[in-house]
Amino acid sequence: MASKSIQSAEDLRRHLYLPASTRTLDCNKAAKPNFARTHLSTNWKKVVFSDEEKWNLGGPDGCRHYCRDLRKEN
Repeated sequence: MASKSIQSAEDLRRHLYLPASTRTLDCNKAAKPNFARTHLSTNWKKVVFSDEEKWNLGGPDGCRHYCRDLRKEN
């Protein structure tokens, strides 16, 4: 349910009324420096970043094809 007016994750969170708890934020703030130090020498070019959520910004999943009128081609 993303719209073109939503520009960032923060906007989406605000739009869907999904507040983050301060406990979660404090925990994440404390963990970031430790993660950075631990993975300082990691070769990030070999890491695939992915999200477990699937977002369909272009439309529903069911649309696998489209029709085009070839008579109107230039």
